[in-house]
Amino acid sequence: MASITAGWRAHVSALASVDSGDRVLGQAWTRSVADVLIGPGAHDSLTDCAHVVRARARLGLVAGRDANDDTVAVLLDEQQRSGEIGRRGQDRAAVIDQTTAFVAALGALWVGGVNTTAAESLLLPLAKAATWLDRHLDEHAAPASLAAAADALRSAADMAGDLDQPDLGADLARRAQRRGDAAPRTRRRWAGRSEVDPVDLLGLGGALGVWANGDGRPSVGWSARFVTSVLDGVLATRPDGLAVWGDWTDAEAGRTLDVANIPTRFGRAGVAVRWHGSRPAVLFEVSPWPGRTVAVPLWSAPMLDPSWTARDARGETLLAEPAPLRGRRGVKARREGDAGDRPGEAPGDGAAARDAAAGAGSDSPDDALGGSFS
Repeated sequence: MASITAGWRAHVSALASVDSGDRVLGQAWTRSVADVLIGPGAHDSLTDCAHVVRARARLGLVAGRDANDDTVAVLLDEQQRSGEIGRRGQDRAAVIDQTTAFVAALGALWVGGVNTTAAESLLLPLAKAATWLDRHLDEHAAPASLAAAADALRSAADMAGDLDQPDLGADLARRAQRRGDAAPRTRRRWAGRSEVDPVDLLGLGGALGVWANGDGRPSVGWSARFVTSVLDGVLATRPDGLAVWGDWTDAEAGRTLDVANIPTRFGRAGVAVRWHGSRPAVLFEVSPWPGRTVAVPLWSAPMLDPSWTARDARGETLLAEPAPLRGRRGVKARREGDAGDRPGEAPGDGAAARDAAAGAGSDSPDDALGGSFS
């Protein structure tokens, strides 16, 4: 049992990691990642399978590899000649959901660092599915469906553009823009044990982190959506860059953030947020994917400081006081079980030193931050 546990931990340590100092969210994250790694079962739907592919890619499981995952193969086998993902006689709404999730999953494989040859082989099924989706999605569909379709089409457009298919990329971008304009943006953050809103409200079954379908069975699809939602919340892809902690609220003032090894279009990225009184300090880094020519990202932090941007592979900056905190006194750095950085310590030094003393702060060779900012 000890060897199995050690092997599991070694496997997980190389994946994307998120630590916002929120113990409840952290437990749900750990369980959901485990669900995603185990994968879908016989009772899981095609939509669930697609969400698992997407989450695995976003965690970094496909970096540098081809796309021969068994779950990807299942989805490709279900693609019809006209492009949709589904079986004859299925409800149209279900086919739309499956096709939306499929397009998003293939786009995520590119974000996740799949090798260029494999990505190029996916362009035809991606284009067919995206075209079918845009033609058959009713503009009066639920806002969540329109928003999900817009996001999926946008990821497909990014992939096509990066793979030197500018006409296809531009066409998909126009389709994404039209769908996005028709849908109010959904709030994308985890709001506690009873609400997750990557697409719509999700329910938690059990004490913590056990996702359930409507019939009460555990659902790997919901676990996968949760993983993707958390990653989008801490580091979201924009058309030309990356947005840091886009789901931050003033209730999290003083809370630290550490994310590492997160795959993005621009490479593996890492971010840390520390606090100097009521002002957040952001430390960021991205390591480009080998063999790709994607530009250096434009970094932003729209919720922390909308005025800040930086176009660099790595750096650090002290942001302005977030608008919701202006005039408020007594904002303290806080971390689960730790007070964060203390007066006189550089961003991250105090917490990192105390973590190291406790055996929790060692840098991994795969850590995108790698201790560079201490």
